[in-house]
Amino acid sequence: MINPFSPSLTLRQRLAVVLAGWTGPVMMLLAIMLWVGYKNVESNTIEGVLDHELQFLVDAGVSPSQVSSDRTGLTYFRPALATGLLPPTELEKLTPGSYPNFNLHDMSVHLVVRDISQGDRAWLAYDVERYNRRTSNVRWALLLAVAASAFVAWSLAPLLANLVLAPLPS
Repeated sequence: MINPFSPSLTLRQRLAVVLAGWTGPVMMLLAIMLWVGYKNVESNTIEGVLDHELQFLVDAGVSPSQVSSDRTGLTYFRPALATGLLPPTELEKLTPGSYPNFNLHDMSVHLVVRDISQGDRAWLAYDVERYNRRTSNVRWALLLAVAASAFVAWSLAPLLANLVLAPLPS
């Protein structure tokens, strides 16, 4: 590690080291902030859409057999409307609410549970595999951006230091 306070370095070299050295941590901090924001927005969006979708299915009186899991990625259970389609026992134990990473039949799903009326409960699950793939792509893109910015900073820092200190005598 180069010490920017070393007396053996010129002012231009010290400035270049500081410029390049601060770029990496600042970019990493920005990437972390973007990542946290992305995860929050994405999770809140999925939860909001599932809440609205479940409300629509309930209000429209849609039977679970009418919801195509293959086409929509949604799995809908409402025993009051479809006695043949009972929810798995692990779902029956859940209280009303939202469950972001619930394991259902070896799938990671975002699950919303709602009591409609006495003895009438509905469950709506969304397979989050596509969401997980997209999240992985964003993570790699952020890491690549941080690495690229660090490389550019280290490459351009000496040039920038010379430009900033040009009015000063060498």
